[in-house]
Amino acid sequence: MADVDINITAGAGTPIRAFQKVSGDYDQYVREARGTAKGSLANIPWTVTTAGLSNTVAADVTRVGLVLVSAANGIVWARFDATIPTATTYDWLLNPGDRWEIPLQFTQLAISLAGQSAGGLILGAAATCA
Repeated sequence: MADVDINITAGAGTPIRAFQKVSGDYDQYVREARGTAKGSLANIPWTVTTAGLSNTVAADVTRVGLVLVSAANGIVWARFDATIPTATTYDWLLNPGDRWEIPLQFTQLAISLAGQSAGGLILGAAATCA
């Protein structure tokens, strides 16, 4: 069977792309955006401090990939908002030498960081798709 567009009523009726199976059911296509350019990370590399930095990685709706690497002297706590994390309020942590490919669902969010001890760097790379 042929591909079809099905209008849905979500506000103005946004069309979706679907494939109609022989049974009559529809499978919706979801197109995944790939990186088309290197993203900007204004505060990376970041010199780790115990005071931390709010929005170390700023939110970016065009970001589709994000990798962070810890060259820190100790644990670095991460939090997916503008709140500086602590040992009891973090969402994730990086040990020295860790490489972290942030899950796609979190790549567009702001990330705030703080270190258990000062020293070393957090390095990173991002990909965007406009």
